[in-house]
Amino acid sequence: MNKYAFHITYFDAFAGSGEIKIGNEDDFKVIEGATQKIVDISSPGSFDIYYS
Repeated sequence: MNKYAFHITYFDAFAGSGEIKIGNEDDFKVIEGATQKIVDISSPGSFDIYYS
């Protein structure tokens, strides 16, 4: 049994929702923000816990 337990944690207090809306209220496009891109990282390993 491993006596050490490590978790990979991402914490960003100013992250926002992870989505960016570009355009006006009637016609806008939603793109991935930096937070969503970081949380979706799977290689070499993904995050165990994230706070944003």
